[in-house]
Amino acid sequence: MARRSRQSWIGALALLCSGPLVAEPPVVFVSRYMDSDPDASVRAAAIERALSGRLMLREEDGSVRALVDGTLPEAGDEVPVDITDPDVSFDATRIVFAGYSRVEEAWRIFEIGADGAGLRQITRSDRDLDLSRFGGAAEVLEGYDDVDPCYLPDGRICFVSTRYPQVAPDGRRRATNLYRVNPDGSDVHRITTERFGADTPVVDPTSGKIVYSRWWRSTIFNNGTTRPGGENDDDLVPPGSPGYGGLPPPATTANPVPALRGVPDGEFPGLNSWFLADINPDGTAMAMLSGVGLDRTATQAHRPAMTPEGDAIALFIPRTPFLGLPRGDGLRLVRPGPVAPTGLGGPQTFGPAREVRFVYASAEVLDDRNLLVTATRVPAAADPGAGRSSPLDYDLYVQNRADGRLVPLHRAEGSAEMHAVPLLPRRSPPVIEDSYTGRRSDVIPRDLPEAIRSGGTFTFRVENIFLNAPVDDPTATAPPMGQGLSIQFWTNFQRTGRDTPDEPILVHQQRIPPGGRVEAVLPAGVPLFEVLRTPEGEIAMGRDGQIFHVGGLNFGTEASREDSGSCVGCHAGHSMQEVPRGDEVTWTNVAPSAAIRASSVRNLPGLDGQRDVQRFLRAENLVDRRTDAVDAEWASAADSPTISMGWTVELEGRELVIYGPRGGEGRVGPRTQVIDQVVVTTRLRGRERQRLTIQRPIEPQGTVIALNAEATFDRIDLEIPVAGVSGVYEGRPFPALAEVEVVAREAGASRHPSWSRGDTNCDGDHNLTDGVLLLGHLFAGVGEPCCEVAADTDGDEVVRVTDAIFLLDFLFRGGARPPAPFPDCAPAASGDLSCRASICP
Repeated sequence: MARRSRQSWIGALALLCSGPLVAEPPVVFVSRYMDSDPDASVRAAAIERALSGRLMLREEDGSVRALVDGTLPEAGDEVPVDITDPDVSFDATRIVFAGYSRVEEAWRIFEIGADGAGLRQITRSDRDLDLSRFGGAAEVLEGYDDVDPCYLPDGRICFVSTRYPQVAPDGRRRATNLYRVNPDGSDVHRITTERFGADTPVVDPTSGKIVYSRWWRSTIFNNGTTRPGGENDDDLVPPGSPGYGGLPPPATTANPVPALRGVPDGEFPGLNSWFLADINPDGTAMAMLSGVGLDRTATQAHRPAMTPEGDAIALFIPRTPFLGLPRGDGLRLVRPGPVAPTGLGGPQTFGPAREVRFVYASAEVLDDRNLLVTATRVPAAADPGAGRSSPLDYDLYVQNRADGRLVPLHRAEGSAEMHAVPLLPRRSPPVIEDSYTGRRSDVIPRDLPEAIRSGGTFTFRVENIFLNAPVDDPTATAPPMGQGLSIQFWTNFQRTGRDTPDEPILVHQQRIPPGGRVEAVLPAGVPLFEVLRTPEGEIAMGRDGQIFHVGGLNFGTEASREDSGSCVGCHAGHSMQEVPRGDEVTWTNVAPSAAIRASSVRNLPGLDGQRDVQRFLRAENLVDRRTDAVDAEWASAADSPTISMGWTVELEGRELVIYGPRGGEGRVGPRTQVIDQVVVTTRLRGRERQRLTIQRPIEPQGTVIALNAEATFDRIDLEIPVAGVSGVYEGRPFPALAEVEVVAREAGASRHPSWSRGDTNCDGDHNLTDGVLLLGHLFAGVGEPCCEVAADTDGDEVVRVTDAIFLLDFLFRGGARPPAPFPDCAPAASGDLSCRASICP
């Protein structure tokens, strides 16, 4: 193909971008000759293969040369014919990349010196699995690809592979997982157990953990509503809320908000998005790194590159998932935690993109001011979100982070210049020593017993599933307490499905106890997901229509109970929260669990003629953990209003925090209101327990009111006397509030029975009477163990005659010692086996 003069192109485009050509360090990138999209119905690769691809080096002086070029006549069979995803070693002496092997007809991992010498293949087609157990799916699962490599601080290499034989939905056909390999190609083993996708790993320079793009989809379970989802007809969890008892639940609206904010149900087949997770190099301690609840727009991130501070520069993909080719992606800065991303260029929302000048395929950090990006200019009136966006024209640029200006660096006409990485030494991140030294098998089990035999178990532990993040923290609200919710654990490993995942298998189900602590022993090394159910069997959701989904800890590594880790809230975003120590974990903001109503609600006429504006000022806004002006505020339509909050459980409270609206100019009028008197009354089953008259200003940042923890309650009434209000809210004199926070816990939630294995009568000793009590209960119906979990003397989580035999054999014949806790005590965890009394003080 004829090539345009490089100098004339750069000169013209430099003027077009209003910036000079810049001198930059050496850059490694790939130059790929793309073809049309392959037929997704017949493909099985993790990414598409281009017609050809080369590994290139741009020197500091601007000269460009090929380091690996399989298109040359003299290239041997060992030279890959397509290349993607290069990464540079921390000392900048080696380059690892994915190459398409013409011999193996698959993507494999290769390495070469930075000087272009010493090309070698690291991974090979050496998987030894009997796929006959998969029946008709065996053919689909036969081949596999290795892509997306990155160097680890200890010299090993992490990469992405489809070696673990699973079918993923949405036309991608094969699920991806993270693997690890020694530089010499030995000890290839899996470190994640994802059901859908683990992509584009990179090392966090601040922690040494692997940050990767995690594809998670949940469409199987629903509340009986099925809607079309574009190319697929998928079951959707409809918006709504579980039955909040006590007071009437909020009225349903004629046009409920979508299950995920900002995305119409018809365009969004269930929970289906990429977000960032991090994990130790040994495959332990996986958690959600960033994200805002289940907000698909605010959470989505793919192909991260890390800044020295531990932030990520990542892609926003208008279509999820994708098949490997660039498709008009946006660029964004993603910070760890529940923080909304900052757009750096390109589309930042789903649907048609407007006023977008460039779209992106990758980005790397050059310094604190500049990014090295691969991007393409968008022609006028183009819609990059609607489909493929000129993959032949991706080129190299330097982008200023402050103003978004792009300065061209390199282009070769007719090919896509992509995945550029600076060839510079970097400070090596911390090395995280392996705490897990086992190897996860790629042999997928046939059933649950085989899964436990082959992969062992781990302990899933939630210290308090009802624990909420602070007010105005964008983390999703925790599940409601007092609703009789149960938690189900499901696994969904591959069995015989050819085009879609097999039906899930229920592993364990238990009711969530009053204190919110859940502990379950689950199979390790298989993909898991959790579902919260109402007593009626429906999916539990919050008032905002979001389901309670765990964004971390969805698979486990065989570990002891102490090494398994724990979380709080344990749904979208809550694996990012620090677990409070000791008794503090039992206290939380229980206001979102309340049914709430107000004596009156103000409308703002004329605020938006196309919407029901009354919902902006409804009472439910007081318990949404937000203080946003108008959208998250309540306002009365009369003097002396009352607000009532009710729970279905008895609570002991520590403090009440009331937030007033912010001042200033409002949407329809001034906001000068000051509330300096509120009467607070707590009640238990209708009887007054505590009455407090607060005579100080209710501040926008929150006014704290201490509660008597001994005066338990199930209802709080707030009254705002007319004499306690001055000024106006949105031009009217009637009272308004932004939020009410109630820091409390279920009465008795902190008192957990204690137990010691084998002490079935709770007398603090282990002797013959414990065995006799258990035998009498099992065979004569006489007596009952005070603590079922203590009666499980062999630790298999089932109480039966073998437990009595095990205990007596230990006591009188020197048999095996009962598992811990023995002879010491431990707090009773939630589970199938109860404990009604404490054995130890």
